[in-house]
Amino acid sequence: MLAGDERRAAREVIAAINRRQGPVVGVSHEIEVTGDVEALTLGDLRRLREADIVLHDATVAAEIIEFARRDSRRVELDDTEIEARRAAEVAAGHRVVVLRQLKHVGAPASRRVAGE
Repeated sequence: MLAGDERRAAREVIAAINRRQGPVVGVSHEIEVTGDVEALTLGDLRRLREADIVLHDATVAAEIIEFARRDSRRVELDDTEIEARRAAEVAAGHRVVVLRQLKHVGAPASRRVAGE
C-alpha cells in the first residue's frame, strides 16, 4: 500500500501513535515557582513532562521552563493574557501548565487543576 514511500509511511505511523483514543479532555495545572529549580516537586516535574503547552510570564526562570517536554510549546505571555490562552488550549483538549513566579518568597505554593 505504501511501498516505496517511507516518509509518508513514517508520518502515518507517528500520527497513529499520537492519536488520542476516546474523548479529548483538556487539563490545566498551575505551578507557582520560586526561581529555585531545586524547589520543584516530583509532581511539578511530571506535569511539565506531560504538558502539551507551557504558559509563563517573563519572570519565570528559563531553567525551570527547560524541564518541559522537548516538543511542548512554550509561550511567554503577560499575566493578563494567560487566562484566556489557558481556557482556549484546555477547550482544544491540550494539557496545559501555567508557570507563575511567587510574589513573596516563602509564601505557600498554590496548585490548581481545571478541566478534569
